[in-house]
Amino acid sequence: MSRSEYRLLIRKARAGKWDKRMLCGHPDVSKSLHPYIIEAWARGLIVTSTRDGVHAPTSFHPSGRAVDFGVRAGLVGSLLAHSRLVRFQRHLHARHGRFLSELFGPSNRANRKWGKAITLPEGSPLEQLHDDHVHVAIA
Repeated sequence: MSRSEYRLLIRKARAGKWDKRMLCGHPDVSKSLHPYIIEAWARGLIVTSTRDGVHAPTSFHPSGRAVDFGVRAGLVGSLLAHSRLVRFQRHLHARHGRFLSELFGPSNRANRKWGKAITLPEGSPLEQLHDDHVHVAIA
């Protein structure tokens, strides 16, 4: 994706408009996830996985009810990337948490499993799997 297309999609997201290119080439998901994708783009995050990729056997991904968010390649591993991910995760937890079946990310405190708020122990498998992205799933 070119830099100009990236900027265009951020502008569209900030205006609250959906664009299929926001999926970054990944297969589409439930329309119920589109508002979260728009919010992520508005905050400088991109889609890194939907129904594709390798996921746990009980994952919401294959059914199109989960999406993972990360940062563009040039930001991966940076403090700015981590900060964006954590802020987005905390925002979703505070504002939309009750609507989410799962929410995992770099912050160990702002997580949800089966719709209930949980804290992930540092070093646990689930915590380690989500150190570099935010995972959102709906029932």
